[in-house]
Amino acid sequence: MILSQLASRTALASIFLLGGKSQVENAEYIGGAVSSVAKKYNLLVEGTQVAKLSGITMATLGTTLALGLAPRTSAVVLAGMLVPTTVIGHPFWSMEDGAEKTNHTISAIKNLSIIGGLLHLATKK
Repeated sequence: MILSQLASRTALASIFLLGGKSQVENAEYIGGAVSSVAKKYNLLVEGTQVAKLSGITMATLGTTLALGLAPRTSAVVLAGMLVPTTVIGHPFWSMEDGAEKTNHTISAIKNLSIIGGLLHLATKK
């Protein structure tokens, strides 16, 4: 294994380890946003449980990505998970101009950049 591959996978995985832990610890707060979206679309889900499951999954896949265990699969699933995470967690398009909108826009674009890195990793031979 090339050291640079380990370093790049670990760097990319770190956000999912920290973010997954944060989702589990803040599941009630995050779950409120999930429940709001679920209600809007008549989905019968319990937001707090979805937030916990998402956090656990992200942390687990971040670990497998960092360790090089099924890195392509881990990268694809993590990229897919970032889409609803971004839409629910950073709805900048529905905000008035100001600092909050700017912060959410930056976070959404950061997530888009991470998705790009994950897809690059998933398709690299």
